[in-house]
Amino acid sequence: MKICYIILTCEKFLETRSRWQRECCFEGIQDYYYLSCKPGPNNVYGWGTADDYESCPYKYIAFFKNMNLEYDWYVFIDDDAFVFPSRMEKTLSKFDSKKPLYIGCEMGHLDNLIFMSGGAGFVLSNPTYKLLKKYVRSTDMKSVQACREQMIHGDVSIGQWIKNVGGSVELVSQGIRFSYVKHESEEDLAECETFHYLKSEEDYLFYKKFITR
Repeated sequence: MKICYIILTCEKFLETRSRWQRECCFEGIQDYYYLSCKPGPNNVYGWGTADDYESCPYKYIAFFKNMNLEYDWYVFIDDDAFVFPSRMEKTLSKFDSKKPLYIGCEMGHLDNLIFMSGGAGFVLSNPTYKLLKKYVRSTDMKSVQACREQMIHGDVSIGQWIKNVGGSVELVSQGIRFSYVKHESEEDLAECETFHYLKSEEDYLFYKKFITR
């Protein structure tokens, strides 16, 4: 089973959050791709987008347009999230990567749209990744970028594009534990696949203590 990590970042955080995340989460792992405004060392990719919060959907658009990856699973997280790769692999082994799946923490507060919350993470199976890649590459940019005010958010954009693709993608809101609160209970520390909203190197080092290879 092949898993990759697609990580939103920006130049401002390449030497802080991104480095802390890389050093604490991805030791011995090469299958991660940081999406910034321009390419750089340590698996940083970029295609001349802006580099602010509102640019997140454009970084995703550039990613789908320019990269041809072949993995069973694509895990999307932000640079302020801690991920436990061994836990993620164990959990994803329970799902069928050959089905068009969209896995995450379901959000339904927007009119006529269900999407999986970003930051802490959501997952696309191989067929879903290919559907989105085909959609972004074959649809005019005005249509891809439009639809709703909240399209400044990367996770909302992914949800909208999946909706635009049609009904073949299955939304799965259970099975993976994405945490949006730091330093939870001992049970959460032992079981959650990701933790979000890390602010300091100390935060990353705290979770690193719970990594098992």
